[in-house]
Order: sequence, then C-alpha cells, then structure tokens
Amino acid sequence: KHKSISPESGRYIFLGHTYHWYSNDRIDFRIQSLDLKDYEMILLGGDICSESSHSDTSLLHIDSIFNISNPKVLWAIGNHDLRNGNLALIEKYTKRKSYYAKSINGLTFLVLNTNFGHTNLSTEQKEDEYKNQLQLISNLSDTITKSSHLIVLSHNVVWKDLDSTSRTFANVSKPYSFSADSSISFITDIYPNLIKIQKKNIDVIWIAGDIGKWSKNYSFKSVDGIQFLASGINNTMFLKNPDKHPNPPKDKVLIFNYDKESKKLNWNFVDLNFLYFLSQLKEKGYPETKADSLCLQIDSLYRNQEEAISVYSKRIKNTKSWLNKVKEKAHKRDIPLKEMIYRDARFLNDKMRKEKLNELYQLIPNPLFYQTNNSTKHLE
Repeated sequence: KHKSISPESGRYIFLGHTYHWYSNDRIDFRIQSLDLKDYEMILLGGDICSESSHSDTSLLHIDSIFNISNPKVLWAIGNHDLRNGNLALIEKYTKRKSYYAKSINGLTFLVLNTNFGHTNLSTEQKEDEYKNQLQLISNLSDTITKSSHLIVLSHNVVWKDLDSTSRTFANVSKPYSFSADSSISFITDIYPNLIKIQKKNIDVIWIAGDIGKWSKNYSFKSVDGIQFLASGINNTMFLKNPDKHPNPPKDKVLIFNYDKESKKLNWNFVDLNFLYFLSQLKEKGYPETKADSLCLQIDSLYRNQEEAISVYSKRIKNTKSWLNKVKEKAHKRDIPLKEMIYRDARFLNDKMRKEKLNELYQLIPNPLFYQTNNSTKHLE
C-alpha cells in the first residue's frame, strides 16, 4: 500500500510545505519519488497537500506515501491541511489527536497544532485547544527527565518575538502567533518552559514547516542554547513558467542522524532536487557512488524530467571518466587537482574546454551545502 520506513536506521527526514502548487490533492512529485525506506522516522511540517482534508482523496494519497497512522510518522498540522477541510478526518487517518507528546528512541517529540484558527470550532473552543497545548508544554517541562533531546514540531514559525529575522523566512509576512488570543505570547508563555527543559541537560530543538515559498531553510540558536530550525519547499510553483525564474532558490529538506549510543543528533539541509535525481538514477540501475551523487546538482526544475535524467546520466559517464584521468595525472605529478584540471583543459578547444569545466565543477568543489549546528560545511 505504501512505502515502509527503516526500523532502526537512526535517520529521520523532515518535510515541510510539500503540496504541489497546481493541485489541491497531490504532493510534490519529487517527494513522491523518494525512497522513504532509508528513514526510521518521517516528520511532516504541515501543508502536505493544498487541501489535505477536503476529502478522502487527498488523505488516501497522503497515506499511500507516508503511512500517516504509523507511530513513527509525526504530522504538525498546517493551514493548508485544514483549508476547506476537516480536522476530524485527519485524526481519523492518523488515529491520534493533532497535538501530543511521545518518546521514541530516547527522544521526546512534542507535536503541536498551531492552526486551530482554520477549523470550524467556536472561538471559545479554539482558545481551549490552544490553552490545552500550553498546559501540555508546561506539564512536559515538569515531567521530562530521561530524554537526550526534546524535538518540537509545529507548522508555523511562532517565535517571532524571539528572533525578528524569522519574519523574513516565514511564508507569511508576519509569522502567526501561537494563538488567536493576543494575551498568549511565545516569549512569556512558552519559551520559559523550553529554558526549564534545557536546564535539565535536555537539548531543545523546535522545527517549523511554514517556509519554502522563497526562503528554503532557516536556523537560529537562542542565547539560552535552544535551536530553532525551519525547512520547506515550493518550487512546483515555477513549473508552468520556468523561464521567468530560471534559478529559483533550491528547495530543501532536513535530514537528521541520531546515534542512539552516544545520544548525538546532527542535521543537514539537503537539496530536494539532489535527492530526486538520485532516486531516479537508482531506479535506472546507476551505482550510488560519490561522483554520481555530486554530479546531480541542478539549478532549476526541468519541464521534461525524462530528458533531464538522460542528460545527467551521460554526464556521469563522460565526466567521471575524464575526472579519473585528471586525478591520476595530478597524483603522479604531485600537484593540486584544480591546477591539473586547468592544465588538461588547455589542450581542449574552447568549446570543449568550457563544456568540460562546467560539467566538472558540478563535481569539484562540491556544490551541495548543508548546515549543521549553526555552521556551514561541504557535504562529503
């Protein structure tokens, strides 16, 4: 029925704002192609379809991809998940409420619903739900003891009072408050509980999924050591008019690696196009070598996906062969690889030289970056 997930890999993937721009009930085609068996947990940051709960059609599609009743698939509800929809229908498929806390593998997860404003509940009922979540956070700050990390999942970037730059990254000009009630404040009603947990030597990480329209990844660490992250995608918006935006910002997903023995948790912001093309080539039988992987960096979506895959398949074969020869020459002559590249390229005609260099610099230096613990590094 759906793609299973790896039982013990220690790898988690966070996906936010995943809906296909031109469909109410479909997910971005690149997300659908991912091999989710590589991940032990799937963390959904909301806005999965444009109208996720409008009908069973959307939820059946979502469930076929993510198996949303699986206890290791966590979904923080977004505004599009409730637009023209029904929260009860989501809870029917997930078999749980839209906010809760649970422990898995020595980690505590707190999933929040910051979008009761998009339900048909009365004002009083909405405020009760928000206050119930505040109580849940408060109770957790009192009782949590054994976890190495607390990971909070929400759709909206609700910490605007803490970091003003979040206004730039969020999909809405002013990130939503946690509640429609202006008397409830993140900085006074929520943040002190996070500090209380952090002081127990439990690392607190809050992840939001409501970015992606222009800004694709966000990372901020407070003076109290609490980590805030956000990741989202949206580039299917450019499929109909790719020439107007030939180089949109690259859609990103968050990939976590958790070492259960050392209790260390690291995360990477990874280019979704990279994962998509890699999955397509793996389906066609190409080996997943480092050179293959690095060659798959692309700057924009292709209208003809099959043509793009064919082009990159040929580049892998041709460029890798030439690169191996250049590496061998550089090693024998004991000179830097870049210098050898330019020496070798001088023997090519101008057109060929430009073509080879353009291909090669998809491999060296590595163009894929990730951000971890507030530092930017090359992904090896």
